[in-house]
Amino acid sequence: MQPKITVDIFTPTTFGGIGFAIYKDASDGIWMAQPMQICWKKVDEYSWIGDPSLSLNMRDGREFLQGMANAAAKMGIHAEGTEINKNELAVTREWLEDMRALVFHKEPK
Repeated sequence: MQPKITVDIFTPTTFGGIGFAIYKDASDGIWMAQPMQICWKKVDEYSWIGDPSLSLNMRDGREFLQGMANAAAKMGIHAEGTEINKNELAVTREWLEDMRALVFHKEPK
């Protein structure tokens, strides 16, 4: 069984923000990430601060990002530019329906 990382979002939290519960479903049980706090540090533009804010192995990193993307989509948050792609897909579908109508002599919807 491939480990799967799931992210649940709780809103609002006790402080009025968004809470994240991060779970890893593995063959030996369900694991939950320990509470963590992001502390912001001012840096000069384009400077590297040293260690990354969060480090995961490649597999867990990809699963974490997928879990975050799934959780964001449930809240109606999509990657920038996604709406344009959806609109382009709708136009393409309409064009394809028109082409089918011409080829198969059917009335377009």
